[in-house]
Amino acid sequence: MSFARQRVSLPEPILCFYINRTPHTQLARFVKASQYNRDRVVRPNEHLLFEAAPGTVLEIHMLTEESTTLLNSFSCKELKVSNELIETMLRWLA
Repeated sequence: MSFARQRVSLPEPILCFYINRTPHTQLARFVKASQYNRDRVVRPNEHLLFEAAPGTVLEIHMLTEESTTLLNSFSCKELKVSNELIETMLRWLA
């Protein structure tokens, strides 16, 4: 008896960009149903450049000493880096 191997293709990750435009420290939580959650602290005015699977959701929480409060959530498709953004960033870095 032979078993045919099935090749599972994973979606290509997308390059995403987020800026904390608040004066508060935030917690960025990457949520995807089929994977574990990852957290990252994002300080005021800090830029976050990351790769994620298209189905990933980025939750933004405000950090306080007592707890965290969910402020917003974004589909990573919404945060996908455009060619225009890349060109702007390259001009800024030059």
